[in-house]
Amino acid sequence: MMFVEKHPIRDLLASRQAGADAPDDALAERDGATSPPDGLAFDADDADDADDAGTAWRQFRSASDRFDLIRAFAGVLRVHSGELQDRSQTLKARSTTLRKHAEPLGEQDAEALRARNAGPLGEPDAGVLAEPNAGALAERNAGALGERNAGECGHEGGVTGVPFAAESPFITESLLAGESAVLPWPNVGAGPEAAEIPLLGGDMTRGVVRVGGTVRRPVRPHTPAVHALLRHLEAVGFEGAPRVLGVDARNREVLTYLPGVVARRPRAAFVTADSTLVSLAGLLLRYHEAVAGFEPPAWARWDGELTRLVDGPPGIVCHCDVNLENVIFRPGPDGPRPYALIDFDLARPGTRLVDIIQTLRHWAPIAEPADRDPALKNADAPARIAVFCEAYGLPCAERARLVSVASRWLRRSRDTIAQRARIQGGAWIGMLEAGVGERLLRSAVWLERHRPEIEARLRRPDRRPW
Repeated sequence: MMFVEKHPIRDLLASRQAGADAPDDALAERDGATSPPDGLAFDADDADDADDAGTAWRQFRSASDRFDLIRAFAGVLRVHSGELQDRSQTLKARSTTLRKHAEPLGEQDAEALRARNAGPLGEPDAGVLAEPNAGALAERNAGALGERNAGECGHEGGVTGVPFAAESPFITESLLAGESAVLPWPNVGAGPEAAEIPLLGGDMTRGVVRVGGTVRRPVRPHTPAVHALLRHLEAVGFEGAPRVLGVDARNREVLTYLPGVVARRPRAAFVTADSTLVSLAGLLLRYHEAVAGFEPPAWARWDGELTRLVDGPPGIVCHCDVNLENVIFRPGPDGPRPYALIDFDLARPGTRLVDIIQTLRHWAPIAEPADRDPALKNADAPARIAVFCEAYGLPCAERARLVSVASRWLRRSRDTIAQRARIQGGAWIGMLEAGVGERLLRSAVWLERHRPEIEARLRRPDRRPW
């Protein structure tokens, strides 16, 4: 699948000239009109011109045709409106940060000026006031612009100076999932007195907290691209992901908090049940279907790529990190069931098969028994792989390639983790020191050793009642 920019109005007009239904998949379902209005003579290549758009309006005579044109215009305006709002909020966040840094400088400059003015009144006063204030000014300026910035901006990439604001400022608001209230922004959510509750368990992103009905996360270079993805999921009605609310005064992204249960250690019995595996496969399938119509913007910058050249050209934007703690459960008739995915930081273009493999690595799991979570140490991994693929509806041709692609992905991921640890440091060094790279290599060896059994199960999956 090629990632190209869409022009809803141009596509609509071009399809009307051809006498076909407008490709309205990105906006809403068509109302059934199938033929262009009589006498339509419009050059679709000029559809962006306002005068030509007016001509199109006059030539679209029927209410149905005009409704389609209005809907196309509304889609374009909706996108541009969101982008303008995002730019505004990012600029406000940057302004707030600059003011915070400027305040201590202004105070110390005023003190230094008063010290210098005291000089003519007497040498002792000048000496007492000027030198200490000069030292204090230098020391405090170093603290404000040096150590303080290093602490606030010392995330991966070695950013210095003003705390990082999104390079591509496309951050927007939405409704709080599961709630009736609309949260105000830019400072979305509860007031400054609200308690910040750390959300633990993530390996890569530090400083994630819950504030009221929101989650606050550090802004990264890939945040705008992830927000574009989440806004698309919201637009198509996918309920299994958080909504983007904006950025707060501390330059943190603000997402809706999804209520439910996360599979913390020690794992509850329902987490490893086959019925959970079936529900998870359905959730991932729904995500893949929802994201299939997403065209990443030209400016999109995703977090590095651990799966480069593993499985051909990308077809969708994968989640790439559906581990046990990135899935939210809620009560169901037969116990808790997966209903949402969180932590899209590693999302990037890829193939459905790679996203399935990365999910199975944690949930089958694809790993040596000694390296597995205690709750899954004795799991029948080949059987669980087959159960998941059957529930997802993975085609036979993709099942035949699963082991080969998974082995290649595991080995290349191990090499990439080592490379990123050398270049970026941070959490990647922690992963390397924790032995993640070596576990991936052992997983590849285990997978290749069990290849005959896995492929036999994939050809004949067990049919189990849930």
